[in-house]
Amino acid sequence: MKNLILAACLLVLLPSLAAGQTPNDYQFRPLMHWQIADANGQGLAGWVILPDVTQTRPLRGLLVGGWLIKDDQGWKEAMFGGLFGTDGSIIPVVNFRAYSKVKWTDLYTEFQIRPTLALGSVFLTVPIKSSWGLRAGVEFETIAGFTGQIKSAAGIGPRVSLKLPGLPNVTVATTCFFNIRSNIVVRTYVVYKPGK
Repeated sequence: MKNLILAACLLVLLPSLAAGQTPNDYQFRPLMHWQIADANGQGLAGWVILPDVTQTRPLRGLLVGGWLIKDDQGWKEAMFGGLFGTDGSIIPVVNFRAYSKVKWTDLYTEFQIRPTLALGSVFLTVPIKSSWGLRAGVEFETIAGFTGQIKSAAGIGPRVSLKLPGLPNVTVATTCFFNIRSNIVVRTYVVYKPGK
């Protein structure tokens, strides 16, 4: 129980770091990530993401799927799809993701291309208490805008994640980015991985 309380405190700590700063941007991102691989570690993968359910309408959802290569140390995915808005808008997306895990660290990278921007993201974490999945580290994100409507930006900050007790398929992570579009961005992810 003590460990669970510590984990909850750590997840609450990151948003509170930004509480005294303005302007702030809080984002909540539910995600679902699935993979189907054969005995050789090749197959299909996909993501369904609501980039920020706290935003005003129109709401948007990212849906990508494609090729997977997987082994005991991690996976690589090359996917295609789109960002679909409740207003009927569709933005095509090319998405590359990779994850590598060894005993003391894990490394995640993403590169996404849209007609108006390119996005790159990396995080590195280490276990704090591996029996219940608490990890801490740093996350970096950069956005390169291709039009005047999208400004280029970058941010870096601490990241904390844990697996929910009793729900081994669900991971919760919070990152506090500094210097993304001159805001402090606090982002909480809830990732569901079916079949794990």
